[in-house]
Amino acid sequence: MQAKILTASKQPSHEVSDVGVPYLRISVLRLVVLIAISLGFYGMYWFYKNWQAARTISGEKLSPFWRALLSIFWIWPLFIHMYKALPAKKLPCLQRSGVMASYYIFLNLATGVVSYLSGTNVLLNILLFVLTVACFMPVIYVQHKMNRLPKPLPVHKTTKGEIAVIAIGILIAIVMFWAAFLPDDGQLTPDQQTLHANVDDLTKQYDKCSINLARRQETIDPSDQAAVAAFIADQVKCDAVRIQQNKAVDEFNGSL
Repeated sequence: MQAKILTASKQPSHEVSDVGVPYLRISVLRLVVLIAISLGFYGMYWFYKNWQAARTISGEKLSPFWRALLSIFWIWPLFIHMYKALPAKKLPCLQRSGVMASYYIFLNLATGVVSYLSGTNVLLNILLFVLTVACFMPVIYVQHKMNRLPKPLPVHKTTKGEIAVIAIGILIAIVMFWAAFLPDDGQLTPDQQTLHANVDDLTKQYDKCSINLARRQETIDPSDQAAVAAFIADQVKCDAVRIQQNKAVDEFNGSL
């Protein structure tokens, strides 16, 4: 049985089967690094590959993709499958699986709360990153156990799927941290505050002159040429203020 597994030419080098199931085999250090740099997305890949293995041994009609995507609901059954492959058990399988699954679920809920509250807060975004990695500590623990299966095959080379998952995670991480350092309305730079104040001042001037012109237009005597000329002159000045206001708004928006 073991000789057949070790010499199977078509079996991927990163998978091993102690009970006829090709569970993912990857070093713990490498798993931690990949989860961290992909902002947790590699963890989804880990769930996907091991659900494929669980489906192979159980014969269940299940979708590894959806069970990986909804891992918070399916982590316990997966851990049960994987613990059954271990050669020795110091604790009952269900008990160990439940502890690890509960830890994973709790940290995922905490991550969701922090994600909702974080916004552009730098410290909360750093905490969010830490929690995202910490969520996969149960995964790392289980992988450590799986790596102790007898007759392990060599550690696998990076696949195209892994590269895609890692790239997506890195891009999302870059966007998140870039957004975290963007100033919001309460964090404008001194130059932006000056531009914003200029916009407010011009807006008030335009509102005042336009209201004044609207009132005068209702009472102006068309036969009074002096009054009409004065009204037109004030209208020109008010339009000039509006043009300055539009330029100020464009300048402020350009500074963001």
